[in-house]
Amino acid sequence: MKFYPRATYRLQMHSRFNFAMLGEHIEYLYQLGISHLYLSPCLQAVPGSMHGYDVVDHSHINTELGGNYGIDRIAKLLADKNMSIILDIVPNHMAVRCPENPWWWDVLENGPSSQFARCFDVDWHTESDHSSNLILLPVLGDHYGIVLEAGELRIEHEQGRFALHYFENVFPMAPRSLSLILELAYKNSGIDELGYLAGALHVLPHASSRDIEKIHRRQRDKAVIFEMLNTMCKEVAGFDGALNAAVAEINQNYDLLDKIIGRQNYKLAYWKLSQYQVGYRRFFNINSLVGLCMEEDQAFCAAHKLAIELEKTGKIDGFRVDHPDGLFAPTSYFNRLRKACPDALIVAEKILEQNEPLNPEWPVSGTTGYDFLNLVNGLFVDKNGYEKLVQIWHEFIGERPDYHELVYKSKKLVIKTLLGSEISRLAADLTEICENHRRYRDFAQLQLYNALIEVATGLAVYRTYIRPETEKVAENEQKVINEAIALAKVRHPELGSYIFDFIAEILLLKLPGEKESLFIRRFQQFTGPVMAKSLEDTVFYIFNPLTSLNEVGGNPCDPVVTVKLFHAWCLNISKKWPLTMLTSSTHDTKRSEDVRARLNLLSEIPDRWAETAKKWQKMNAGFRVAGAPDANTEYLLYQTLTGAWPIEKERVAQYMEKAVREAKVHSNWSDPDQEFETALANFIDKLYASTEFIKSLEGFVDELIEPGQTNSLLQLTLKLTAPGFPDIYQGTEVWDNSLTDPDNRRPVDFAHNLALLKQLENKSCRDLMRELRQGLPKLFIIKKLLELRARVPAFNEPDSYRPIDVMGTRSDDLIAYMRGSSVIVLVPRLNLTRKDRWNGTRIVVPEGRWQNVFTGQPVSAGSNKIKDLLKDFPVAVIADMQQIEG
Repeated sequence: MKFYPRATYRLQMHSRFNFAMLGEHIEYLYQLGISHLYLSPCLQAVPGSMHGYDVVDHSHINTELGGNYGIDRIAKLLADKNMSIILDIVPNHMAVRCPENPWWWDVLENGPSSQFARCFDVDWHTESDHSSNLILLPVLGDHYGIVLEAGELRIEHEQGRFALHYFENVFPMAPRSLSLILELAYKNSGIDELGYLAGALHVLPHASSRDIEKIHRRQRDKAVIFEMLNTMCKEVAGFDGALNAAVAEINQNYDLLDKIIGRQNYKLAYWKLSQYQVGYRRFFNINSLVGLCMEEDQAFCAAHKLAIELEKTGKIDGFRVDHPDGLFAPTSYFNRLRKACPDALIVAEKILEQNEPLNPEWPVSGTTGYDFLNLVNGLFVDKNGYEKLVQIWHEFIGERPDYHELVYKSKKLVIKTLLGSEISRLAADLTEICENHRRYRDFAQLQLYNALIEVATGLAVYRTYIRPETEKVAENEQKVINEAIALAKVRHPELGSYIFDFIAEILLLKLPGEKESLFIRRFQQFTGPVMAKSLEDTVFYIFNPLTSLNEVGGNPCDPVVTVKLFHAWCLNISKKWPLTMLTSSTHDTKRSEDVRARLNLLSEIPDRWAETAKKWQKMNAGFRVAGAPDANTEYLLYQTLTGAWPIEKERVAQYMEKAVREAKVHSNWSDPDQEFETALANFIDKLYASTEFIKSLEGFVDELIEPGQTNSLLQLTLKLTAPGFPDIYQGTEVWDNSLTDPDNRRPVDFAHNLALLKQLENKSCRDLMRELRQGLPKLFIIKKLLELRARVPAFNEPDSYRPIDVMGTRSDDLIAYMRGSSVIVLVPRLNLTRKDRWNGTRIVVPEGRWQNVFTGQPVSAGSNKIKDLLKDFPVAVIADMQQIEG
């Protein structure tokens, strides 16, 4: 790392915003004060990818972004301004897109004999069992036989190369299977060379062979045969035509085509089969993303060669590691990455549950900041008001859902309907283990399947990080596992305690063994997707008392954060993870920071909100059709409009369609309920057409816009001054009312933002607050505080955070702390309803030449009234210019 990050700026790179376009805006980001561009994945991805997490080739930079030349040019432009790059990397998975992914193409062509077979998380079985070594590919739109006989599968040939096509999907063909095509071509044409090559293909070593010598011979002979095929297609009269004729004949003969397809190293299947069975570990339930084995040297080295080279040559300063919870051995992975790049900044996309610490064994700089996001969000929620909001929600929907029960049921639903393949694999593994332990061998696989579901649903964190080879289980992980086991016993006593004790003994390393160790690793890889898909992508669209709390890593059941808790978190981070990332909006957040800031105000005015929501429900009752939308969906819609207004109807409709599918109550992604979704879309149309409703909505929201924007300025100040380094998600340097993706990935108007930045010159704080709705104060705070961060080393130093004593009756309404000895930060909370509260509240300012960074006003040492320090601007940062200027 060339220098500590002052602030990162997250950018979503794709063909419509490539390196050339980015280059046009570097000057703006430099003027804003950004030190590092935090780029979404930039390695070669699926053509047209809008996010880059579907990598197909690790060996070069995405050509749609500008390729290797493009990133080199950006790196040089940044270096000229003492800026750099943090690059998002994706070690957990790749896209299965063929032929763009050369590794996956080779595996499908050659099965276990592929040179990349060990790079992917595929269960390869015994050498003699061809059928169990087939990779199941659930990609067909209907059952295999129906698809085949509809003529949708066909072989194509070009110059000695063969591929199986299914619409836009292309699959390689096993070399031995091609002998059938060449034999038919020889029979029809009599060309001897065809007969010879058919025989040569037929005697190739089988793809299931584990013998190294046979594998090498297969690879050598295959290459020679394919070269001969290509040459003869060009040089031997009638050769190419005979092959084309044979392929055409086979495509018309479904029995023969089926025979050839049956000899491939994969098995094409109806996509719905993925609910029960897939031939590889997936990223969550996405069939198009296959898990990688980063524990294998070959996979790690090949996948990271370019990224490490970029860091070694100074073109980037570090990495954001995507989804480390999916890895077989996350700790070993981070150790290896750190060894390769000892000076790099490395942040892990780790979602921490409430009170869960970051793994102290990881040699990383910290997380990507969701823990901070939820901590700060909770500061601006009124405890009593939130409790009222829960009751209001219950009354509105006519039910009293229990949060923990919702989580439990959603986990079971997700496991059975989305992750059925993964849980079946674990149950099969556990069944094999039983056979090695006479005390436990009498459990049926179905019993083990049901017991595993219960244990996984009871886990209170995304995953544990037990390393069987160490023969140790951390105390906090023992606690998590024991609690899950105890909960499973209570919920399903009919399964008996004995089966859960057996699972506990394996997970807690009391039954050691090779298969047991593998099971532990796989179980830990499994529970992360269970939590993510059930909590983030299900419950957070159902549990709606206050939707600003339904955020990645959040706990809407217990969301309120006190000033004391905030200080404790900051002290810990300053000591252990001083270079962690601090975020407030990301490409994965459910709502932007500004939408959350406004919605949090509802906790301060619960009675007014209840009255308004009920009025809207009654006002719009005639717009519902056959009970759709239901009350909970309607309640979510009203909060969405309140938080994001003004917002286009099309964006709201798109968001609500996604919301009801994610909730999985009335619709879902695999089998959408068109009737319900149409009724919901019509309901939204009628809301936007209703003058009465829009007038009422705007009247209610208008009183929240500026207080919500003030809330946003307060949380922004915390992000820019708390321990760690701040990240600004693209476009959120001004007001941003984005919802979840794809809404939060809309193009940013950088020219407009630059024009606003230029308007800051010669404007006072009072001028800025008069133009609050333009977004100028947000830009102002960012620019001022990033200038300050550049001058104060303490922001990046450990143990540089100290809470300040606040004297007076409202001390718990003010977050006050020092960074080093030269910066004081004062951030009030819950400002909407608590007016005129600072008369008796004070802090003591140490000796020095202090100045308010925002107003420019001098601040005297000694006792200072909070009322005076906040009179011209809603937040205060005070700097000792004597220390800063030396």
